[in-house]
Amino acid sequence: MCDRYVQSSLVLQRVDGLSLTEIWRYNAYVLPPTVSFYLEDQPEVIRERLGSRQELSRLEVTGSPRRDLVLYSKAYTFLHKHDWEQEAINGHGLTSERIVARILKQLKKYAD
Repeated sequence: MCDRYVQSSLVLQRVDGLSLTEIWRYNAYVLPPTVSFYLEDQPEVIRERLGSRQELSRLEVTGSPRRDLVLYSKAYTFLHKHDWEQEAINGHGLTSERIVARILKQLKKYAD
């Protein structure tokens, strides 16, 4: 299990001004994971959560939740066209326990 690898590349390098095509050239031979999960929420909720953290990543410092959600959606669509298995989980109004339960439910599809 890993955290955001290619998806983050498709977002962070877009923030840096690269095109999806160029970014994909650097990542096209990465072995896809069994499944990738996208955890989504409302931009205001994400902004509030980021405000409570002591340290932020470069994307979190330079980005905006609203724009980042759009870029992750574009990454999802792009990778879907390249046959990557992906699941999006909308966490709006859900506790962390409910989000984990949804992830575990989705993972059962890949258990065999």
